[in-house]
Amino acid sequence: ERISDEEAEEKILKLEYRLAQFEQVEACQESYLSFVRSMWPEFIAGRHHKIMAEKLERVASGELKRLIINMPPRHTKSEFASFLFPAWMIGKYPHLKIMQVSHNAELSSRFGSKVRNLMEQKEYKNIFGDVKMAKKSDRVIRREQKKANKQIKNQNKKKQVIDNSRKSCNKMKV
Repeated sequence: ERISDEEAEEKILKLEYRLAQFEQVEACQESYLSFVRSMWPEFIAGRHHKIMAEKLERVASGELKRLIINMPPRHTKSEFASFLFPAWMIGKYPHLKIMQVSHNAELSSRFGSKVRNLMEQKEYKNIFGDVKMAKKSDRVIRREQKKANKQIKNQNKKKQVIDNSRKSCNKMKV
C-alpha cells in the first residue's frame, strides 16, 4: 500500500521531532548546563555559569574531588550547587548517596525538598525516567542533617583550638 506525499512528509516530520526529543534528553543527561536550561527555561547563562557548570561536571565525573564556589550573593551558587546539581547527579547515578549539609538544618532541608519536588515534575521524568529519592521522613532527614552539621562544627572547633595553640606557641617564641 502506497502512502501519499503528504502522509510521507507528515511521518518524516514526526520522526524528526522525535529524534530532536531524544537528542535533547541525551544532551540533558550528559551536559549539566543543558539540564539546567531544560529545567529552568528562563535561565540566561553568563560566563560564570558556564565555568561553574564545567567544574560541577568534573565533580560528577570524579575528575575533581573538591570544589569551593566563592562568589557574591545572587550569582546562582545555591540554585546550581544545592538544587539543580543534586537533582542531575541523582538522575545520572540513581544509586548515589548525597548528603546535603548547610550552616543550618532548615536550609539544607529546604534544598532537599526542592530537589524532591523537581524530580516529581514531568520535565525531569522525561529526561531521567521515574528516578526517586529514598523515602525518609523529613524528621529523619533533619536529624541526620543536624548530626552532620554538629560533626562539622566540632571539626571546626578542633581546628580553631589547634590554630589558637599555634598562635600561643608563636607568641612564646618571642
